Amino acid sequence: MGALTLIYIIRMGDDCDRHKQHPKYRGRRQWLRAAGLGLTLVASIMLLGNAIALLQAAHAPVDAYLVLGGSRDREIYVAQLVKQQPDIEILISQGSPDPCIVLIFERYGAPISRVWLEKCARSTFDNFYFSLAILQQWGVRKVQVITSPTHLPRAKWLGQIILGARGMWVDTACSGNK
Repeated sequence: MGALTLIYIIRMGDDCDRHKQHPKYRGRRQWLRAAGLGLTLVASIMLLGNAIALLQAAHAPVDAYLVLGGSRDREIYVAQLVKQQPDIEILISQGSPDPCIVLIFERYGAPISRVWLEKCARSTFDNFYFSLAILQQWGVRKVQVITSPTHLPRAKWLGQIILGARGMWVDTACSGNK
């Protein structure tokens, strides 16, 4: 009786697999395989294009400084940097009040004409999220993120994900103080 039950189950399994061989289902399977292969190919090409853009940007000079708010030390650091490279755009994301930033740049003799302020961010994620559109509008390929040593790992990780996904290479610098 056990052997007959086993043979019956095997035969039922054969019957269940017969519909998979039916021409009606075979065409659907082939179409699904082709669609899956096509999507995989398109995604691979997009990833490869982004990887090439990132590698090219890695060797290019810095196009902009992105200062993550939270400390006047970071704004002082970028004011000192911009004296050496006055043609680079500066985006300060949720930094000090506007008059303080003006005073910092005046005190260090740095030009303020290329400084832009982003005031919507409330977190490190927001710093990158709200800065992305501005950096894209400027055509930035390589950005140097300025933050403190304690925030550096999180800032670098988020920057590489959010900006890197858009083809921007992210370098980091520390202002030196917490």
